[in-house]
Amino acid sequence: MSLTLAALAVTSVAADTKFTPISEDAAKIVFYAPGIDHLNVKRLKRTLNNGSVRQEFAQWQWLGKGYTTGVVLSELVGGYHYGVKQDLLELVRWWNFWKKREIDVVSSGSTGSKLDRVDYKIAMSGPLSCVMFLSHFGELSAHDRQSAGTAFVAGYHCMPDDKPLPKGEAERIVKLLGVKGYGVPDKLPGWEQTRHAAAAKLRGSTPTTSAKLSTTSDNGLKSVPLAARWEGRYELAAGRLSYEPGGPRSKIYLRLPDGTECTGTAQWSSGRYGTAELPKGVWSVACADGSTASGSYLSDKPGHGTGEGEDGQGRKIKLTYGG
Repeated sequence: MSLTLAALAVTSVAADTKFTPISEDAAKIVFYAPGIDHLNVKRLKRTLNNGSVRQEFAQWQWLGKGYTTGVVLSELVGGYHYGVKQDLLELVRWWNFWKKREIDVVSSGSTGSKLDRVDYKIAMSGPLSCVMFLSHFGELSAHDRQSAGTAFVAGYHCMPDDKPLPKGEAERIVKLLGVKGYGVPDKLPGWEQTRHAAAAKLRGSTPTTSAKLSTTSDNGLKSVPLAARWEGRYELAAGRLSYEPGGPRSKIYLRLPDGTECTGTAQWSSGRYGTAELPKGVWSVACADGSTASGSYLSDKPGHGTGEGEDGQGRKIKLTYGG
């Protein structure tokens, strides 16, 4: 027997009393979007319609900093199938956070993923730059091959920015969404370093690196983690800064979330530790995709500091490094 549900009416995510907490190990939702793993996360599950609908919710947020992400997984059992695709913006409104917020859709698109095709919308909402996404998957109805399958996953990923996400970055983010038992994406190269640097960046603290990260060397040079925010391209990219203590020149290595590698140098120009003028200098990088960037830096102690600059198109870049 095959039954079809045209739509699914639910109550507010935050207000529904039928939810029970679920551990990360028991959860099915997997999301490797850069920078969210350190955020406060709440995972809940519930069943509806006498057990024929099983739902799981995950929400990561640091609202004081403007970061918020939510994902819902809905699975039908007992022979039920979705007759039509759900409405993405209606699904986003399930979260109380979106009940009264304006959503300005900038563009829409679709891309493939480990699950199936993912439909997405790039949107702005006040100071938030977001990508919203929906993917139907699972078994099709034996009687209606045009059905929307037995499951869907939908949600949003937002960060503080006054510009919409580029299409390429939005697609890279939605490809990092998966569901255990159906399809789980690979972590991006440098994902652990990216996650680690993001946590330090948001908390305003120095990264506490693992032994593997903090002792990496380059021909005897000391190496510390480096994180970059590249306006209009990437919210966060990870790499390392290699330097000789007391030396005037350092090496920069940066790996962008799409795998593009960037290399360059930082050159001391003036200043000394323990004086009124701290060490400062200039930096520059060139990437395998042809892009370049340069700027200045200031170091408050050996192997630790901040930098800022621009790329060849005038987009702002901010750096933090140190262990």
